[in-house]
Amino acid sequence: MTTQRCSQLTVSTWLTCAVLLSGMIALTGCTKEALEPVNTVEWYKAHEAEREAMLKKCLDNPGQLAETPNCVNAKEAASRLFLGS
Repeated sequence: MTTQRCSQLTVSTWLTCAVLLSGMIALTGCTKEALEPVNTVEWYKAHEAEREAMLKKCLDNPGQLAETPNCVNAKEAASRLFLGS
């Protein structure tokens, strides 16, 4: 009986650790960038100061931000304005 209780405790402890670890992994994706509203290409075309600020932010940290929606949209807006479209 003691062995059975010890096994149940181990399984219970393992499950608790697995749930906590899963929660911690899920929270690592929650960053400030993920919570920012996403502006469209047209919005960035119409708002020069915000476009320039976003482009600077993206260039300062390309490893983390280069593929975020706002960086992609700001770059596309700048490209379209440069090409005149």
